[in-house]
Amino acid sequence: MEYAHKVSKLVIGKNYLVAHAILKMGYFKETIISIPINPLKHNDNQFSDVGSHYHIDGRFPVRVANKHDFNVDKFGRTNIIITSDSEYCRYEIKDIRYYKRKCIRLTTGLKPPDTADKYNDWYKSMIGKSCAGKRCPHYGATMIEVNGKLFCPLHNLHGNIKTMKIVEPY
Repeated sequence: MEYAHKVSKLVIGKNYLVAHAILKMGYFKETIISIPINPLKHNDNQFSDVGSHYHIDGRFPVRVANKHDFNVDKFGRTNIIITSDSEYCRYEIKDIRYYKRKCIRLTTGLKPPDTADKYNDWYKSMIGKSCAGKRCPHYGATMIEVNGKLFCPLHNLHGNIKTMKIVEPY
């Protein structure tokens, strides 16, 4: 079975091995939940100061009682990240585990607010960079191919599949 984070062209309805952050949540961190993530832990000092984190992989179901805590839209995107930095979260990462999950959509990634000036400036600085091999130039994540276009599942950089360069958002 294939690992979801290594596949650029997933198939809806097909099962993949998906990384999950095992979290302890709640005021007393008494509830344990599992959230699908892209397992590339990283920092985004160029546009964020939230520390090391993971991104939710919205291509797979978020199966928790209060899904709104993770704000995943119909395209699988969110501006919520998974981090153990206590300044930014209400949970603790206990472990990373892989589970077999069915793909429910082809898109995922960061959904920054319109007022994210640092992010927008950073995005502009990435335009024209190579995404050869369907690898994002930012952290080397496997880019997602949807309808002949490329998208980074982490920070939503868009790539032109013919030129293999980062382009303005579609």
